[in-house]
Amino acid sequence: MNVVRHYTASKFLDRAGACLEIAEAENTVILGLATYFKSDAGQQKVAPYFLTLEDNGIVFGAALMTPPRRILLTRMPDPAVTTLADFTLAETVAVPGVLGPTSESKRFAEYWASRSRRDCRMIMSERIYSCVLPRVAELDGVERDLIIVGCHVVPKLGTGIHDA
Repeated sequence: MNVVRHYTASKFLDRAGACLEIAEAENTVILGLATYFKSDAGQQKVAPYFLTLEDNGIVFGAALMTPPRRILLTRMPDPAVTTLADFTLAETVAVPGVLGPTSESKRFAEYWASRSRRDCRMIMSERIYSCVLPRVAELDGVERDLIIVGCHVVPKLGTGIHDA
């Protein structure tokens, strides 16, 4: 497992964008920040770390950090989490905290703390909710009409309704 640092948001999104979009609600902060940093104005204020965790050319996870803020990470296998922690330690990156899926964040913090001989503690636990629309073809007439009307009334909440 290797950490690949991308020095531009464009290169990071080219490499990790499709993986991030698979769980868009879960990765929305990383996607939003990377999109912001695609502009010159965003790039010049800080030197962000755009990172992918890869093995044999396959992306297994991604992380983004804008020092001095916490590192943001995605779901990834355990070896990727420890590789990422080792990278931050080797680069002497100050990591004030971690934000991401519970198991990955906990593993990162505990591993990083043991390697750096520092303490870690959970300060806050949050949840992210994602709305998933049922397949329209499986709904009865009333349910179908309510969802279709709801998506047309508030189009930004709809993800597109298609009959199967």
